[in-house]
Amino acid sequence: ADRAPVALQDLARRLGAPTSLREIGMPADGLDRAADLAVQAAYPNPRALERPALRALLQRAWEGAAPAA
Repeated sequence: ADRAPVALQDLARRLGAPTSLREIGMPADGLDRAADLAVQAAYPNPRALERPALRALLQRAWEGAAPAA
């Protein structure tokens, strides 16, 4: 596959595996708290941890959106 993350998500769907945070029990109202915790526990990362970007990433993961390119 040209895009391995998308291919893995497609495989998981075909196998009936959960593909979203929602499907594994993450409540929608927990996304803000998760973003806050991630920013508070910053670690060495090539890209700075920015809360708005993390919150958007968590939202996409909660919805089960396809991985970004």
